[in-house]
Amino acid sequence: MTRDLRALAGNRLDVVPASNELRLIRGAAAPTTQSTQLFVAISVMVGILLALNTMLLTMPERRRVIADMRAQGFDSKQVLVILAFQAGMLGLAASVVGIAVGDVLARTLFHEVPDYIAIAFPASGHQTVRASAILLALGCGVLAALLASMAPIFDLRSDEPIDAVLHKPGEPGQAISARVARRAAVVGAALVVAVTAVVLIDSSLTAGGGVLLASATLCFIPLAFRAATRLMRYIGRRYQGGMLAIALIELEGTATRSAVLAGIAALAIYGSVAVGGARNDLIHGLDQITSSTYESTPIWVFGNEKNIFVTDTFQPHGVSAAIAKAPGVSSVSVYQNAYLNYGSRRLWIRARPPNSREILFASQLVRGNFGHASALLRRGGWAAVSDALAEEHHLHVGGTFTLPTPMGNARFGVAAITTNIGWPPGAVTMNTSDFRRWWGTADPAALGINLKPGVSLAEGKRAVRHAIGAQSGLQVQTSGERIDYLNREASQGLHSLTEISTLLLLMAALALAAALSTAIYQRRSRLATLKADGFTRLQLWRGLLIESGVILAIGCFDGAILGLYGHTLADRYLRLGTGFPAPFSLGLPHAIFTLVVVVGVALAVIALPGYSAAGITTETSLQE
Repeated sequence: MTRDLRALAGNRLDVVPASNELRLIRGAAAPTTQSTQLFVAISVMVGILLALNTMLLTMPERRRVIADMRAQGFDSKQVLVILAFQAGMLGLAASVVGIAVGDVLARTLFHEVPDYIAIAFPASGHQTVRASAILLALGCGVLAALLASMAPIFDLRSDEPIDAVLHKPGEPGQAISARVARRAAVVGAALVVAVTAVVLIDSSLTAGGGVLLASATLCFIPLAFRAATRLMRYIGRRYQGGMLAIALIELEGTATRSAVLAGIAALAIYGSVAVGGARNDLIHGLDQITSSTYESTPIWVFGNEKNIFVTDTFQPHGVSAAIAKAPGVSSVSVYQNAYLNYGSRRLWIRARPPNSREILFASQLVRGNFGHASALLRRGGWAAVSDALAEEHHLHVGGTFTLPTPMGNARFGVAAITTNIGWPPGAVTMNTSDFRRWWGTADPAALGINLKPGVSLAEGKRAVRHAIGAQSGLQVQTSGERIDYLNREASQGLHSLTEISTLLLLMAALALAAALSTAIYQRRSRLATLKADGFTRLQLWRGLLIESGVILAIGCFDGAILGLYGHTLADRYLRLGTGFPAPFSLGLPHAIFTLVVVVGVALAVIALPGYSAAGITTETSLQE
C-alpha cells in the first residue's frame, strides 16, 4: 500500500506514517525544551543548595544536641536514627508542599503552548504531571534534608572528647580553619576548570556544568569570608570606635553561620544572573531578527498578521498594482514564506526579493562571508541554512543539498550558515525567484511597501489601506507596529523561561529572608549578653547591620562573578545546542535589579526584626 502511494505521489508529495506529525512537533519543540531544561536544571540545583544552606544554619545547635545526647549515654546508632527520622519527616513534609505548589504552577503559569508552535502544529495546552516527576521531587527533597541534617554525624567519628564541640571558641562548631578555607577554594577552582573543559568539549553538558558552578559558588565562600574579616581587622586597627570591632568578633564567633548566609546570598545572585541574563540575551537576539526583517520597509501588508512567521499566502488580485499606484508609494516588493517537511524537521522557508536591501542578516551569520553569501542568494540557486540543519546533514559553506519541494527535488548550494532565525527546527533562506520556480506559486505571504521621500508613515498607511479596500481582508502594519507585535509574541513564546527566572529570584529572596530571620532568632542569647555588657539597642542594631552588610557583600560578589560566567556558558549553549540567536551582553541592568531585590529583602529583614532583636532584655541571657 505504501509503495503504491509513493509511486502515485512521485516527487511532489510526501507519503509518511500518521505519527509523523508527532515526530515533527517533537523536533520543533526540542530546542525550546532544551533551553528550558537548562534553566530548570540550574534553578533546581540552586534551590537544592539553598535548602541545604538554610538547613546548615541549624548545624551548630544540632552539634550541641548531639554532644548532650552522647554525654547522657546515647550511642552512635541511636543518634543516627533520631537524626535520620527528623530529616526524613522534614524532607517529606516540605516535598509534599512543594509538589502541591508545583502542580498549581504547572496548571496555571506553564499551561500555555507558544503561538509559534500552535501556528505550525495542532497543539493544545494540556499539562500532565507524571508520577515519575512526583517521585523524583519527593526523593530529591528527602535527600536534600538528609544531607543537610546529617552533617553533624562527623562528630560521632571524631577522636575528640564527646563534648569537645562545647568548648571551642565562639559558638559551638562555628570555627572555619584556614586549611578548610583553602581546600574548599581549591575544590571550587577545580570545579570551574572541569566545567570549562567539559562544556568546551560537549556543549550539551552545559546544564550539568551550571549545576557544578552553583556548587563552586559555595566553595569560594570560606576563603572570601576569611579575607573579609582580615580586611575588617586591618581597618579596625586604624579607625577605632563604632561597632566595627564588635561586628568582627561576632562574625568570627559565628563563622559557619555567617558563611552559610553568604552562601545563600551567593546562590540567589548566581542563579538569577545566570538564568535571567541568558534569557534576556535570547530575547535580545530574537528582537534583532525582528528589527532586521521589518525595519528596512516602512509599511507591510499581510493576509494574517497574527502568523508571526508569515506563512499564510493570499491571492493578489491586482493588490500589488493598486498599491503601487497609491499616492506616496515608491515600490512594492513580494515576500514569500512556507513550511517544508524535511526529514525530522518542519523547516521555515524564507524567500526574499533578489533586490532586497538585506536578503541575509549579518547578525545571524554563523559561518560564511556576508557580502559573498548575499550576492549568491541574489543570483539564485543558492540558499542559507541554519546551523542545526547543517550539522545534522553535514553541510558546509560551498557544498550542496537537495530540498523535496512541491515541484520536485531542488538542488541548492550552501551560501552561508545562520542561526535558526527564531524557528527552532531550522530555516532556509533563498530568493523569491527560486521559491516561485520550486513552489509553483507567485502568491505573496507579505508585501513590503516603500514610500517616497517626505511621505510620513501615517500618510503611507492610509494610502495603502485605501488602495487595498476595506473588503480585501488584508492587514496593514507599519514597521514599528509589526516589530512591537512580534517582540510581544517572542516574549510569550519564552513565557516559561520568564516565569522560571522570576520564580527563582523570588524564591531566592524569600530563602535569604527566612535564613536571616532564623540567624537573628538564634542570636537572642548572645545579644542579651552584649546588652548586659553595656551596649545600647542602637549599637547592637548597627553591629547587626555591619555584619549583614559584610555577609551580603561576600555573597553578592561571589555569586555575581560565577553567575556571569554561568550566563556566558548558557549563551554559548543556546547558540550551539539549540541554534537560537543569543548574543552575549553583560546585562548590567538585570544584574543591578537582581542585587537590589536580594539585598533589599535582606536588609529589610535585618533592619526591622534586627532592631526588635536588639531590644532584647538582659534577663534573656539567664533564661537561655
